[in-house]
Amino acid sequence: MKKKDEIKVCLVGSSGGHLTHLYMLKPFWRDKNRFWVTFDKEDARSLLEGEKVYPCYFPTNRSIKALIKNTKIAWDVLHSNKLRQALQYNPAEIVKKVAAIYKKKSSRNNNSCLTERKNLFKKFREPYITNKHVYTDLTLSELEQDYDVLVCGSDQIWNPNVARPGFLLADIGNGCRKISYAASIARDSLSSQEKAVMIPLIERFDFISVREKTARNILQECTDKPVYEVLDPALMLDAQKWNQIVNIESYNNCKPYALAFFFSDSLEYRRYIEKYCTKLGLELHFIPFAAEYIKNDELGQANRIFDIGPKEFLEQFKNASCVFTDSFHGSVFSLIFQKEFWVFERDSNNKVSKNSRLYDLLDKFELSDRLVKEPSKILSEKNCKIDYSRVGQLLEVNRERSKEFILKAIGGEEKYEKEKCRKRVNQLQKEECCGCGLCTSICPRDCIKMEYDEQGWLYPNIDAAKCINCGKCLNICREKSAKAANAFLKKTYIGYNKDEKTRSNSSSGGFFYEMASWILDSDGVVYGAAFGKQYQVEHVRVTTKQQLDCVLRSKYILNICILSYKR
Repeated sequence: MKKKDEIKVCLVGSSGGHLTHLYMLKPFWRDKNRFWVTFDKEDARSLLEGEKVYPCYFPTNRSIKALIKNTKIAWDVLHSNKLRQALQYNPAEIVKKVAAIYKKKSSRNNNSCLTERKNLFKKFREPYITNKHVYTDLTLSELEQDYDVLVCGSDQIWNPNVARPGFLLADIGNGCRKISYAASIARDSLSSQEKAVMIPLIERFDFISVREKTARNILQECTDKPVYEVLDPALMLDAQKWNQIVNIESYNNCKPYALAFFFSDSLEYRRYIEKYCTKLGLELHFIPFAAEYIKNDELGQANRIFDIGPKEFLEQFKNASCVFTDSFHGSVFSLIFQKEFWVFERDSNNKVSKNSRLYDLLDKFELSDRLVKEPSKILSEKNCKIDYSRVGQLLEVNRERSKEFILKAIGGEEKYEKEKCRKRVNQLQKEECCGCGLCTSICPRDCIKMEYDEQGWLYPNIDAAKCINCGKCLNICREKSAKAANAFLKKTYIGYNKDEKTRSNSSSGGFFYEMASWILDSDGVVYGAAFGKQYQVEHVRVTTKQQLDCVLRSKYILNICILSYKR
């Protein structure tokens, strides 16, 4: 067996995520005789400065010219380094692949439209990004000298396919606070190898937040640190603020249109969308995916929008009658501008599908029915309109939680804890407390007691000597408050009991008796308000219908329900 210094290692990978993964394996290759094969791009030049690199050509999957050039490089590299390795493909397979590429229509020359897009993006960026200094993965550590807090995010910075050391603040020490905001893994799982590389770096963050529930669940299984779920930054602003920032224009003289924005081959979907537009008398505007040529984007009846920057992109959403998309942010801006929209899955058969982002977003706003599994149903089903009053309530709750995380993370744990101490439940305004006593059941130190004030109302009193300032009492109070409960109220029903005897023995139409009976028949238990000793009302546990009589009828005095929580 060869000695370590005699082992030759060839590290091959495209720039971006693949290259980053190889680089993170540094402990295994740093003492080997090595060289690299990758694209001649800015991130590769920065990351591999001082390394022996053979630059290759791209794109690698649809360019005959690049394929021929890379085949020559591979031959030269293999022979110059005398590596006794077999080529990945035999000659017959290479011919087959070349023939398959040749059958495809060569990419259209869209350099002019991409140039216009780049110019529009540059024009949009200039007023907002005033810092011209560019940090690389190798120079990122310099930030510690100038900043107290570093925030990385959002979107797919932690997707293993695109993650790089800088996105994980890999070379940043403990000289400043490290925060992730709304980072997205864009996966429903991580491999053991991906976890081995990423989790130790993520655990070095002082505050961790992700954008999707799926990502939070993945990370929470791998670390004891708290992982928060927050909103995508775009959703932190409402339509009015987006209008103010970007100065979005209205299309006053434009014919009503539907907007289609897809990253994948959407021809099959657009066939049905075109029929939908014909049915409703709408034009169809289509924003093709610019980063990669998709042949079928040239097919179908649509007004294709190529010369488009961020401002024009938002204008298309604001002025659309409805939206069809497989894009996360296409869905986000549909929500912001309160459009009727439908979401399509993308690459659903791929083992690293990014659809979990869409599932979580729709679920967060109770819009899972907007996911289109069968395109033909766009025409055949009667589509209910989105209840944007409900969406607005959910948005407000999630915005507040996201703001709380940001303030906590940037302000630091110590400052946040002090602020939390000033807002413990016993320091809330009395009108904010209903005397439920829920805070007493959540307190881990049992230092909260409900006591009567001078007017006879129960109010929490905290033993400061025992309190550890965990904030659980305040958090549970906020979560269970009437305002928070109403934000998640889905539907309201009005009803009464048809049995006259039950109605006369009850209050408010006797509906409670039927609901409680159904729960008991389903092997559940019921808690209700009953009179105890000395004309006090307390919550009691009911396990049979014979016990229901004591909790029927209204009691218009203060009830005590503290003991029922822990039961």
